[in-house]
Amino acid sequence: MKLTFWGVWNSIPEPISNSEFRYKVTKILKKAVKEKIIKENQIEDFINPPLLID
Repeated sequence: MKLTFWGVWNSIPEPISNSEFRYKVTKILKKAVKEKIIKENQIEDFINPPLLID
C-alpha cells in the first residue's frame, strides 16, 4: 500500500494548540462582530466569502 500526503514537507502534521485555536476563533468572532453579523443566514456568507484573485 502506498500513501500520498499532499502539502506535507517531510514532517508529521500535528493539531494546533488550544491557545492557537482560541486565538483564531477570537479573531474570527471579532471580525464577525465588526461586520455586524446578526442573522443566522449571514453566517454562511461570512465564513465562505467570495474568492478574491489579484
